[in-house]
Amino acid sequence: MKNLFFALAFMLVGTFAFANNTEKNTALLNETEMVTAPVSSEMVKVQTTVQEDLCADVYDVYIDGEYAGTIVIIYEC
Repeated sequence: MKNLFFALAFMLVGTFAFANNTEKNTALLNETEMVTAPVSSEMVKVQTTVQEDLCADVYDVYIDGEYAGTIVIIYEC
């Protein structure tokens, strides 16, 4: 029982220690690199319903005939 109270006391102290951290991080990433290259790209779109009020668009991206990645956009229907 004694160990339980010590554990609860340490958890309480830790909670206040982390809650008092009011320093706000306002640093923004301002580095943007735009790369343009003459490539042919295609996007294959599949639209589906996730739930009653959520829909998703799934895009498979191909650049120069090679699979480059997938983009998933979820939005309210």
